[in-house]
Amino acid sequence: MKSWAAHFVLGLVQVALVAGDISLQLFTDADCGADGGRLLQNVHSNAANAGASSGCITVGDFSSINIVSADAGFSCEVFSDPQCTTSLGSFTELVCTNVIGQAAKCLNQAVLDNPFADFTGVLSIGQTAVQVVGGRTLGTQLNQAVSQACANGVTCDNTVPLVITQSFPPTNPACNEGLQLIPAAKAEYSTEDCTTTITISGTFGSINERDYMKGLLQRGLEGMPSPVTFLRVDMEQNGVPQALNLQVNVASQCVTVPPPSGFQCSDVLKDAVSASLSLVPAVGGLAALEFNVVCDANGD
Repeated sequence: MKSWAAHFVLGLVQVALVAGDISLQLFTDADCGADGGRLLQNVHSNAANAGASSGCITVGDFSSINIVSADAGFSCEVFSDPQCTTSLGSFTELVCTNVIGQAAKCLNQAVLDNPFADFTGVLSIGQTAVQVVGGRTLGTQLNQAVSQACANGVTCDNTVPLVITQSFPPTNPACNEGLQLIPAAKAEYSTEDCTTTITISGTFGSINERDYMKGLLQRGLEGMPSPVTFLRVDMEQNGVPQALNLQVNVASQCVTVPPPSGFQCSDVLKDAVSASLSLVPAVGGLAALEFNVVCDANGD
């Protein structure tokens, strides 16, 4: 069962996202109702969630627009067609002007520049430590594992895992005595071939989304005392998971090198990892501003 989430917010930036709005009125006449026209629609960026876009609002034929109020960073765009594909211009200041069109949308410019601006990155951490063979950290191995399994830019193939093998000599010194006398054909009896299997799954809309979420996983691992068998990042909007996620599952088979002991997904660990996620650089302009970290025993 998931524990309470450690919660980290970039306060000043987040306040800037939710504190504003813009209001656009659309009229049937050419003078914002002064010539007897009807008010067809009052479009907002989305008053209930000011970080989001109104989406494409189709109202039929209008002949003038009136920006009633506009906070800094918000804009409205009007279109000649009902699908919002042919723009007639974008407006950010109070104005009444003659524009003939059929649709409009209003939004926070920060969200337009960074579609993840009103998303929360939720990092789920498994509670079972695991050894990783091959001489490189799990965070480093993730680069190859993701490139191998998620090459198409929209999803990952979890049937294409990264398998790493490393041979270890016996740990008991007594077993090493006389190894030089063992024929080469029998040498396999003196060592153990350990394997680590890294399986990646996930869904996203672009390489940039994939690589940003991979960066969150890698940063999370950097803040942990040992690798774990399960790690996943989900992008949520208003508490609702989107089709944006990346997950890593790790399995190792090795008697010679046991897994780290004493790992605990504690509140202290969650707080530290959550704070570090804000340091992950944006990829293609994409970067979440809010993060939760949870311990997830179900993922193991």
